[in-house]
Amino acid sequence: VPITDAAKLQCSVWDMTFQRGDGVFDVCRVVPSSSSISDDNMNITDSKMSTKETAKPRCINLHLDRLERSAAAINLKIPPRNQLEQWLRDAAKAATSMDSNTADYGILRCIITRGGGFPGYGDHLGESLDAPSKTFIMWQPITQFQQIFKLLPICAPWHPGGFGQKQKGGYSNDDDNDEDYNNEWSAIKWLSYGFNVHTTRLSRTMGFDDALLLARGYGVPDDDTTAQSNDNRVVLDGPNFALAWITHDNTFCTPCWKQLGLLQSTTCTIAIDAARRIGFDVQEGIYRLADIKKDAKAVWVMSTTRNLIPVVSIGDFHIPTDFELQSLLVSAMDGIIAETP
Repeated sequence: VPITDAAKLQCSVWDMTFQRGDGVFDVCRVVPSSSSISDDNMNITDSKMSTKETAKPRCINLHLDRLERSAAAINLKIPPRNQLEQWLRDAAKAATSMDSNTADYGILRCIITRGGGFPGYGDHLGESLDAPSKTFIMWQPITQFQQIFKLLPICAPWHPGGFGQKQKGGYSNDDDNDEDYNNEWSAIKWLSYGFNVHTTRLSRTMGFDDALLLARGYGVPDDDTTAQSNDNRVVLDGPNFALAWITHDNTFCTPCWKQLGLLQSTTCTIAIDAARRIGFDVQEGIYRLADIKKDAKAVWVMSTTRNLIPVVSIGDFHIPTDFELQSLLVSAMDGIIAETP
């Protein structure tokens, strides 16, 4: 597979995605496909390995499912699934064959643009317009994050999670309706992440590492900004990560992406299967921040780039770490990943 210098990649200024962010993306971790995974319990492929062996995208079908859902939701035509899968697998192999001092297997970022030619986006150029829809697949090393996270709870009024209008009309907070995510706003991995980036920025200016996004509604008035109101708000996710925790009665809990209209976290999905494998009960549901403060004995942020990182505080509420429990969970995740083609 030919490798192109990233500096030579081009996207037209008339591409609607360049101007409006109206495209989709996904990010998958690259892992060894024929050798045991690193024993590092903090970030599973971050430790140095003596040689780079054949690699694969981690749990690629989860990423392709999410990418297809996102594209379908915004009526974006994308390459066939088997072509995307082949490109990602080829890119993973090509990246690990490069002469590089990078110790980890890295990540692959897939970006698909809408292209130009729509009214207001280069249509005035006629046949001279050169702004086709493009698919970019880029490899990069894994960002080295800190080993603990402090989160600032922030109500996210722009977030569709838990507050999206369903296609049949009206609003629903029905805990038992797994189809609530089928609305025109939620579960889209859009390229327009400006709100997400800004909440991270706000959190860091206040001395935290990132934000914990809370939902509107659920009985809490929009104009109630007291600290107590945050405790009563429903927990969604982070700007680019999922949240999960283990309760004192050893139940693995996480906000349900289907009920709340969240993006499905591939890492959390793997962790859910791992928790069941090692004997934990699993509950995906709707939780208020007060539930975490009352019941959680360990909390993690989870994402493709972070894997699992413990949360030590949410606002001024402190949370203990349990690295033994984390090691057990990551080990089970490693087993699932190794078994997946």
